[in-house]
Amino acid sequence: MESYDFDEGFSKLIDRKLEGVDTLELRRLATYVGMNEHTTATIDKLDEEEYASLQRALITVAAEGADAERGRFALRLLANVGQRSERHAGALPVSVLPSIRDLLMGSRHVPECAALLTMSAGELARTAALDPNLDTIVATVGHLWMSVEDDGTRSWLSAFVARLLELDGAFLANAFGELPSSAFTNLLHITEALCDGMVMGARAEGEFRMHPNNAQMLVDIVRRAHFDYTDEAREGPSTTTSSSSARFLPEYPNQLPLLLGCIASLATRRDLFGDVLQREGNEALVDCIVEMLDVTLHAEGCLQRAEETGEEEEERRPEDRPQRAPAFDSPRVLSSPSLSRMAAAFCKDASRQRAKERIGAMKCATVRAIGNLSAECASSRLRAGAGGAVVLCLAAARRRDHDDAFVTQWSIAALRYLCLGCPENQEILAAIDSAPTGIIDRDGLLAQLGLRVVTVEEEDGAAGPKKRAKLMPL
Repeated sequence: MESYDFDEGFSKLIDRKLEGVDTLELRRLATYVGMNEHTTATIDKLDEEEYASLQRALITVAAEGADAERGRFALRLLANVGQRSERHAGALPVSVLPSIRDLLMGSRHVPECAALLTMSAGELARTAALDPNLDTIVATVGHLWMSVEDDGTRSWLSAFVARLLELDGAFLANAFGELPSSAFTNLLHITEALCDGMVMGARAEGEFRMHPNNAQMLVDIVRRAHFDYTDEAREGPSTTTSSSSARFLPEYPNQLPLLLGCIASLATRRDLFGDVLQREGNEALVDCIVEMLDVTLHAEGCLQRAEETGEEEEERRPEDRPQRAPAFDSPRVLSSPSLSRMAAAFCKDASRQRAKERIGAMKCATVRAIGNLSAECASSRLRAGAGGAVVLCLAAARRRDHDDAFVTQWSIAALRYLCLGCPENQEILAAIDSAPTGIIDRDGLLAQLGLRVVTVEEEDGAAGPKKRAKLMPL
């Protein structure tokens, strides 16, 4: 490779438009460009028309599909040339999107196509944001990410979505409006993985940083889902408003755990997203999430009661088998048609096991979001506590067979964040009899906060002395 005459080989490629340029030569060019920075000068001598012509020729070779290896090296060369070029950085003609779309839909040359798209994401966001071919590409990328097992391929697909989330502030809004609901769910899977990586990874240069508008869109969809269930129950299925929501309602139970998982991760990065989470109007987000935890626990209780009824009818539960904890009943959900509708949606699935797993994911996501939103925001702690979050997180701490392995730890962490520096929530926790749960050591949790519970007698007017739990410093 040291003795390879790149200028001659590249000139031949430009002059002949790939005619007479064999697969081995394409491989040499791709490798040489990828390994040698000095090729930038030669590449940048091309004018816009020459560069666009080269792009079309290389993509056509891959799209024709006559020689898979030749097509792979043609795309690899194009990606490396794009990375090296300063003059043409990120340029990708909208006219080649149909070819890339077809390659991805046929699962051909996926890493190379994803590399091209990642390199050109900024330009595509500017010139092709409303192009239906780009919508199809995004939907296909989501499907491939969910189906492929190769980590390298998934990394390239994630990189493309990450660049769009960073550079295009309207990306999630457009995707929510234009993609089929199931395709948007796949996109949320990628987004949640990226947000988790943002939390777990080092805060270094080059890390994933979602555009604030896309972070706001995550919040808006959660609130939109809450509103749609409320609106559907209030207005009835025949109204125009309900009709506009019908497209989204069936998929919300699958999307909400992912959306809340993203928000839980964003809440740990106040340095990046504090302004979004504290923006006027977003304070109601905490109320929505607390209600969703209540709904989730109620839905879990509904499934448990259905199972117990079936077992009683079939008389197959041994008498000496340990008894389950009582099913959770929420007065708030029972008295609200909209929240009851939401609970029914979480339970609805042809497979009861899938419904239970979805509820388990929702439970973990809600307690994570409540805990992280409360960790550094006193107003969120107060709102969550006033909405019943202390009692609900305590109820969520009992891990069932369909739950995430860490739901108990997340619930304990959420309780700690809710009560830390918040006397109002500490009083709520002190008044709860923790014995029935058998999961959380209430006194131990309060001890971590430097508090203990004592029972005191207070005069209650004509009723006389009354015992009350009171918090005291250790």
